This record gives sequence, C-alpha cells and structure tokens, in this order.
Amino acid sequence: ASCAVNGAVNGAADGAADEAADGAASFGGRIVRWAHRSVGDDTWEDGPMLAAFSITPLGVGDSVSDLVAEAIRIVRASGLPNETNAQFTNIEGDWDEVMAVIKDCVDAMSQVAPRVSVVLKLDHRPGKPNDRLQAKVDAVERRLGARRT
Repeated sequence: ASCAVNGAVNGAADGAADEAADGAASFGGRIVRWAHRSVGDDTWEDGPMLAAFSITPLGVGDSVSDLVAEAIRIVRASGLPNETNAQFTNIEGDWDEVMAVIKDCVDAMSQVAPRVSVVLKLDHRPGKPNDRLQAKVDAVERRLGARRT
C-alpha cells in the first residue's frame, strides 16, 4: 500500500490544509487526519496498550544476558502486567506508563553501553479493557482447542 504524508493533504481542490488538523496522510487513497496532542489534552484517550519490545546494549561484548536481565528487572518492578519470552518482553498498561518503563530500560542500558538498540511493537486500542496480554492468547487457544475434536 502506498503512503503519502503531508501536512496539507486533505482532498481539497486548492490543496489548502484543514484548519483543525496538524497533518494528514493518504494510505492507499484513504485520507487520515490527526491533530497535535499536548500533555493534558482531554481529546486523547490514554487507554490500555500492549507493547512488545526488545532492548540490546551494543558495544559491551558478545554476551549481554546480564544487562538484559537488568532491563527485565525494571519491567517487573513496574508492577505492570508483563511476560518475557526468547525474543521480546511484553508489557501492558496505559501509554504513559508503558513508555516510561521502556524509557527507564533504555536509560539503564545507556549507563553501561555506548549504544542501545530497541525494537518496539505497539497495540494501542482505546476503549478496550486491560488484561489483553492473556486474553489474546486465550482467544487463540480456544480456537485451537475447538479444532481438536
């Protein structure tokens, strides 16, 4: 799919930007608009989200498991629902909570490594309840169980 991002894309014949939006994008011919969000803006729903992230300190040698364990300790100390697997750590909470934990992990790694690599995948679904970390897995397992008859 093609994507064009431009603060003036709005479908108007003269190309003038929509006054209410700070930007717009065309995704496969569909126009999507957004407005700048500022702290305390009541129009933003800071709902639950899932984040899968991987953090790797670079320039500290071949083995980084001790340093990665420190990042996982930070995640677990946050009190947010989380799980760690071979590739990622998954964490669930509100946007600001999750991003603060990830930032704390990056900050901790930056103290001991000259470079930090982060891979981040987000699932932001305002209006959905928390506990999606397990609910999503349960939904797939139910479907798998239903086919084992």
